[in-house]
Amino acid sequence: MNTIEDYIEQIKSFTLEELQTLQNQLIKEKDSRVTPKYVYTHDCCGYSNYHFNKYKHYSKRITGVDDSKTNGYAFLGEFLNVRKENLVPDGSFILEVCNMSLKLYKINKECTELVLEGYTNMFVSFIKEAKELTKL
Repeated sequence: MNTIEDYIEQIKSFTLEELQTLQNQLIKEKDSRVTPKYVYTHDCCGYSNYHFNKYKHYSKRITGVDDSKTNGYAFLGEFLNVRKENLVPDGSFILEVCNMSLKLYKINKECTELVLEGYTNMFVSFIKEAKELTKL
């Protein structure tokens, strides 16, 4: 039977793409194991079509942060529906965008906690701070 050290030696030979795929698969496996899930909705959920068509909106459950990027592509993970409720695992970090506004939330049983707020004209600083806060 392989030990953790054996697996780590194998992982060291992976390409960056293979590591990202492995990371996503590990997160999915972890989430599938009796992790409680909670409801998350974008702050603009329920707003008019006019609002959604006028401004850029997205939400993403973050599984990693690539601080070599300078825009939303720095945040790895799955996109969430901004017009509906989403079920996300306990402890999830959610990036939320509405026009130039950036928000980072942490989801848990008690509440949806705002942990970081910023604007797209300061995306690089937001990314660096988000990476530090999330440890992803």
